[in-house]
Amino acid sequence: MFGLKACAALAAIAATIGLCAPVQAGAGISAWVSAAGQDVSGCGIVTSPCRTFQYAHDNILGANGGDILVRDSGNYGPLNITKSVSVVNDSAGTAGTGAPANQTTITVNTLGAVLLKGLTLDGVNGAYNGVTVLGPGNVTIASCTVMNFSRYGVYINASTGNVNFSIMDTLVQNSIQGVGTDGIGPYSVSGDLNNVRIVGNSLAGVNAAFLGAQHLTIADTLISRNNDGLFASGASAVVALRHSTITSNTQGYNIVSPAVVQTYGDNVISGNGGNSGTLTPVSPN
Repeated sequence: MFGLKACAALAAIAATIGLCAPVQAGAGISAWVSAAGQDVSGCGIVTSPCRTFQYAHDNILGANGGDILVRDSGNYGPLNITKSVSVVNDSAGTAGTGAPANQTTITVNTLGAVLLKGLTLDGVNGAYNGVTVLGPGNVTIASCTVMNFSRYGVYINASTGNVNFSIMDTLVQNSIQGVGTDGIGPYSVSGDLNNVRIVGNSLAGVNAAFLGAQHLTIADTLISRNNDGLFASGASAVVALRHSTITSNTQGYNIVSPAVVQTYGDNVISGNGGNSGTLTPVSPN
C-alpha cells in the first residue's frame, strides 16, 4: 500500500523538483498516473495521480501536450495521442497497457513529437496493433516490450503526412508482423531501428512495404524466428542494414525489386531457410 509516510516523502521530493502539481514544463504539463490513482478532476500531482493514460492526456495535459509519468506498476489502458506527449516509465515497475480485441493499444495521430518509454504493450493475441502511427510527426519508442498482437507490433501508416520514427532498446515479439510500414505517396517514411529484438512473429519481422519514399536503417538489431526476417518492397524503398543479425527465420530476407536493401558488410545473415532477392553492398562512410 502507498502509505502516508511514502506520500509525504514523495511530496517532499516533488516539491523540490517542481512536481507537486501539474506544472508547466516548457510548453507542456506533467501528470502522474498510478494503479492506485483516480481519474477525477485535479488528479495528476504525484501524491494524487490519475488512473489511466487517456484521462491524463485528455483532461490534465494542455493543448500543447506534456509528460505522462508512471509512479508504479499497473495497467493504464489504451491511449489515443493527438498532441505532443511523452509517456515515461523510468523503472517504476511494469507499466502495462492493452486494448480490447480488434482494437489498437496506442494510436498516434499528431503533428508533434511523441515519446513512449519503458512501457509493456500486450495484445493477448486479440488486439490488432501495439502502436499505430497514423499521422505526420516524430515518434520515438524506447525501452519497451511489444508482444502478442493479431496484426502488427508497431505499424507505421504514413497516409496523411511524412513520418519520422525511431525504435530503440525494444523487444517486439509474437505478433503476426513485428514492425511494418505502409501507406502511399506523396508522403515519406524515415525510420531507424537500433538495438531492437524482433523475434517470433508469424509473418515478417520487419515489413517495409510503404509505397512512397522510404528510408529505413536497421542497426545492432536481432531479427530471428520469424517467417520472413526482413521483407522489403516498394518502388522507392531503401533499407540499410548495419551490424545486425538475421538468423533462424524461414526466409532471412525477401527483397522485391525495385526495393533496395543495402548491407555494410558487418551483418550476420545465416541459419535461415533461404533468402529471396539480392542485397546491395555499400561501403561505410
